[in-house]
Amino acid sequence: MSKRSNISFLGDNRLAAVNSDAMQVIQPDPSSTASLPPAALEKNHRLLIVDDNEAIHADFRKILQVDANAGKFDAAEAAVLKGTRRDRRQRADFEMDFAFQGAEALQCVQRAVTAGRRYAMVFMDMRMPPGWNGLETARKIWEADPDLQVVLCTSYSDYSWDDLMKEVESPERLLILKKPFDAIEVLQFSHALTEKWSLLQAARLNASALQHLVDERTEELRGMNETLQAEIIERKHAEEQALNSEAALAIAQQVAHVGSWELDLVNVVDLDKNVLRWSNETCRIFGCVPGETAVTNDLFFGIVHPADRAGIVSGIASLLNSRVPYCADYRIVLSGGEERVVHEVAELIIDEGTKCPLKIVGTVQDITARKKLEEKFLRVQRMESIGTLASGIAHDLNNVLAPIMMSVEMLKEMVDTNAGRSLLTTLQSCAQRGADLVKQVLSFAKGVEGKRVIVNVFHLLRDIEKIIHETFPKNILFKLKSSRGVWNVMADPTQLHQVFMNLCVNARDAMPNGGQLSISLENIVLDETYAAMNPESKAGSYLCMRVSDTGTGIPPGVLNKIFEPFFTTKEIGRGTGLGLSTTLAIVRSHGGFINVYSEPGKGSSFGVFLVANTSEISSAEAPTERADLPRGGDELILIVDDEESIRIIAKKTLERFGYRTLLAGNGAEAVGIYAKYHSEIAVVLTDMAMPIMDGPALIIALKTIEPQVLIIASSGHASQGIVTKTLSVGVEYFIPKPYTAEILLCALKTVITRKTRP
Repeated sequence: MSKRSNISFLGDNRLAAVNSDAMQVIQPDPSSTASLPPAALEKNHRLLIVDDNEAIHADFRKILQVDANAGKFDAAEAAVLKGTRRDRRQRADFEMDFAFQGAEALQCVQRAVTAGRRYAMVFMDMRMPPGWNGLETARKIWEADPDLQVVLCTSYSDYSWDDLMKEVESPERLLILKKPFDAIEVLQFSHALTEKWSLLQAARLNASALQHLVDERTEELRGMNETLQAEIIERKHAEEQALNSEAALAIAQQVAHVGSWELDLVNVVDLDKNVLRWSNETCRIFGCVPGETAVTNDLFFGIVHPADRAGIVSGIASLLNSRVPYCADYRIVLSGGEERVVHEVAELIIDEGTKCPLKIVGTVQDITARKKLEEKFLRVQRMESIGTLASGIAHDLNNVLAPIMMSVEMLKEMVDTNAGRSLLTTLQSCAQRGADLVKQVLSFAKGVEGKRVIVNVFHLLRDIEKIIHETFPKNILFKLKSSRGVWNVMADPTQLHQVFMNLCVNARDAMPNGGQLSISLENIVLDETYAAMNPESKAGSYLCMRVSDTGTGIPPGVLNKIFEPFFTTKEIGRGTGLGLSTTLAIVRSHGGFINVYSEPGKGSSFGVFLVANTSEISSAEAPTERADLPRGGDELILIVDDEESIRIIAKKTLERFGYRTLLAGNGAEAVGIYAKYHSEIAVVLTDMAMPIMDGPALIIALKTIEPQVLIIASSGHASQGIVTKTLSVGVEYFIPKPYTAEILLCALKTVITRKTRP
């Protein structure tokens, strides 16, 4: 006996589905005044057997004709289906015709249609040389009788399932039966498919009757439609007036940057089940596209800053329960991470008759700019207060420091050990620094610049090194490194001393369990490329002083706030929030700038850039001349960066030094350009943080197109973790932003040379 897996269905329809659909079609409409009786089933047990093997014809006669052997098949069928043996009289008496070739089968179908005695189904062999095969024959006989149910009998895999689906326009009329077939399967197919044919005919009759009812109902509706035309015209006029009012309101909201919203109160127990509506301006304020975003309470609370959600819920609850007016300022976080502040007011609309709440209506306004102005005003006020306070306490501080300094001089005469004298010298130096700082605070509060002289920064750092060794915890290792022949700077020594002490103290506090604090000095020549990527800098010669630690690092969300006055993450009593803001103010007053790189858990690095005095250097040795910059050999470089100024300056730099360039503003644009020119492009220079498609996604896409593509990545967040992660995905080279022309050209030369090296 063959297995059930020999039966294959094509298409989504099943016999049960066909029967169910047919019954649904013939059900009358309960609302209809007419009753539609179901059409009687037209029984059709006429079959056509098509096979070039006469023995197969004989097999079908034995299986499908009711004779003395039928009981044998009934018993076998009951055993397979695990059911009760069926009465032989229930079996259909099938009427069969036979054909040996496809052309003969087509003639049989055509004659049957002409005579009005159509076949219900066809059992057809797949291979019937030399004529048509089974699939070709099926297509031709369907042209003569589209309702025929066809069962292809085959022992070969002439077609895959996908091929059959493409070849057959109506797969629901075609089934596959693999040879050798089982008698029970043939019987099941015959009974089921002839029944399906009958149901299809009944469904068509019922559809015709239903169409008659539809036509009658259509005439009634046509009359009703004419009656409603006048009312529709009136409604359109009212809608036009309403739309004009809404358009005027929308324009007013957009001009004032004030949005409106409504919350229905069908369910006052669970507000999330009510409908929330936003005006177009409200959508824009919350960073959504009007008309394209499904407005829900979940969407709203997903935009609200997590720390402010509870206050909104409490305010709405007070409005509903106690009728307390709702008014709140809260923060929202847009999809790009931008944080803004909005002002919202709302009122409760109540039914005059039942006194039940109907809806909440409110307005929302973006007040971010106003809040920032208020914060700046408060900062100015605080700074003025500090200036007043500093002037008031300067006299007292000097009175405190004066006896200390005088006592140190006397103690020096009393101490006879070198260690003691060294400590006293340090104490005297610190007291003098304190006195200088008092003067500096006074001048800073009054807006007066300190005295500028030529400063040997290395000697200044030697003094700081001594203080660190004597006052910092012993588990903090200090390292001072300087290039040979570093330049001097024109600066106020006391102010520079404060800059470095502030940075060193912050580094110490970031390493409560110890670590390494290092300060390095080097000469830097910044070109136009670097200046274009760092608005605070200008092209020229700088002395770079870098203070680095291996401490806790600075979280990304805090990094952009560290220079704000009074901002501090230290506990109360350990920090005022003025150290870094004062440091930045001093550096800027000297015409310099500060770069910060940090990663949580891996430390921080503050680079202080001061304009160098190149006429004098800190040692007898003159600085070495910079070697000629490496040039390209007409290689084509694809530059990918979302900052236009960076793309332009990089393009000019590379073309000046013998390269050709292509530009892309994001990763998606770069993929299209690379797909077109990848055979010519030598190196791809890409930023890592870009909209639409960022650097990591771009690298994956480029590696898919060309696994051997050469990539130089760059980023303004050049922590060690980012560098390691970037190199691990197949990037040849990484350069931190902002970079100089020398750094870029050397990186390109290194990557191209490494590729061409055997």
